[in-house]
Amino acid sequence: MTLEEWADRVDELIGAEDPNPPAHETGAAQDPTWRYDGRIVAVRVAEDASSLRAVFVPRDDADEAFPSQERSRTRMYLRGEPSARDAARDIISFLTFAV
Repeated sequence: MTLEEWADRVDELIGAEDPNPPAHETGAAQDPTWRYDGRIVAVRVAEDASSLRAVFVPRDDADEAFPSQERSRTRMYLRGEPSARDAARDIISFLTFAV
């Protein structure tokens, strides 16, 4: 599964959970990025080339999407259906987190 196919599948899964899903954008580096309400999730191919690295970035220092004062959080996913399901759940949960 290519990175773009994986991102498209994540979009489908997000759409099944949220009526107004934020579809991914593809940046200059061809990496999928989801944005919503100032929060960002960017996914890149990891150094090992077989896994994907997602960086979750809150909107500002006061954003309570993370329980601590972390500026970002990184998660690793594999290319495939089970991992796409995990990523969709993590992405929609992070992007739509409300205090």
